[in-house]
Amino acid sequence: MKRAWWLWACLIGGCASGGGLPPPAVYDLGPAVQESQAKALLPGMGLELNVAAWLDSDRIHYRLLYDHPERVREYSLSRWAAPPSVLLAQRLNRVLRGGATAAGSRCTLNLEIDEFGQHFSSPQRSVGVMQGRIRLLGKSGVLAERPIRVERVAPTQDARGGVSALNAVIEGLEQELSGWMRTGVLPVSRCGEGAAAG
Repeated sequence: MKRAWWLWACLIGGCASGGGLPPPAVYDLGPAVQESQAKALLPGMGLELNVAAWLDSDRIHYRLLYDHPERVREYSLSRWAAPPSVLLAQRLNRVLRGGATAAGSRCTLNLEIDEFGQHFSSPQRSVGVMQGRIRLLGKSGVLAERPIRVERVAPTQDARGGVSALNAVIEGLEQELSGWMRTGVLPVSRCGEGAAAG
């Protein structure tokens, strides 16, 4: 049993061997969305993204919820092509705003991300998780605010599966944002209220 546990730990974390380690596998959040294909959910709207300091690196993080869940671990043989803050900003700007600039925008969508990684509930099951808070900011201040948590099941219990799940998480976030704007949870119709007088 101990040997099986050690082998699994090596699989997800990477263990040194006499022959040396292979170069790390590099991942991003999928092919760039062409502007002509972008959904442009927030055309012309400003977008701010703030992430926890420990996410500002190229490491792919995971947690073992059954073994010191407060400990943030990282894959040694896999990494992001850029820090998640950069990859997320590129993806969300492209998809949500269709590549439009924010010049003259009357509202800003602020995303505060404090968790973006893979969570293992057991060696046989894990999910990709994004957690934080979203705010719609207008000229008069905060128009709406709500917590966000999106998770998707990983197809495999390794870095590749975690990245796949996190890509699905981003798609889930896009769908939730679309629904919130359609139903008025994020009242984009109020953008521009309380603009300062000349």
